[in-house]
Amino acid sequence: MRARILAGFVLLLSLLSNLGCIFVFYQEKREGIVEIREGRVLDILEYVKQRADIVEEIRLYTYVSRYNNLGYLNPDYSKNGDGIFRDRSGTVKIFFRQEILEHFPYRALQGIIAHEIGHLVAGHVDSEKRWPDLTNEEIETRQKEADDFAIKIYGQDSVDVFKKSYSEIFYHDAEPSQ
Repeated sequence: MRARILAGFVLLLSLLSNLGCIFVFYQEKREGIVEIREGRVLDILEYVKQRADIVEEIRLYTYVSRYNNLGYLNPDYSKNGDGIFRDRSGTVKIFFRQEILEHFPYRALQGIIAHEIGHLVAGHVDSEKRWPDLTNEEIETRQKEADDFAIKIYGQDSVDVFKKSYSEIFYHDAEPSQ
């Protein structure tokens, strides 16, 4: 209950602040948001950064879905909270749900990380126009640009497997891939 009250207060403050991309973390580990510091997804991230000639630091985080609107908030994020942004200090961060780590095949992880980095490469992360202000057509264009980057890095099947896995796990369109 305290966390919800605090989250509501933080939401109010962030709406009043009008500072752009704001992420407010309340006891990250306790609320289910964890920075990924080792493992295969970091290897994928480093490979994509190398291929894209990105030298800046990018941090990966995962969260448990039920903390989607409690552990953090960002007015630029999609409803599900998965995505990439640059915080006020300039650090680029990618967030995705814990279920992605647990259930996505390796090829899908390649696709999703390359897709998110594609948003950075295409300039979406630093754009003046925020996600909630985009039209559906603009969102589709941004998603296609990010997909095109992922295809350039890993091939069409990485994006196909990522989208299929996402649909299976989060929309229950079929049994999850193993």
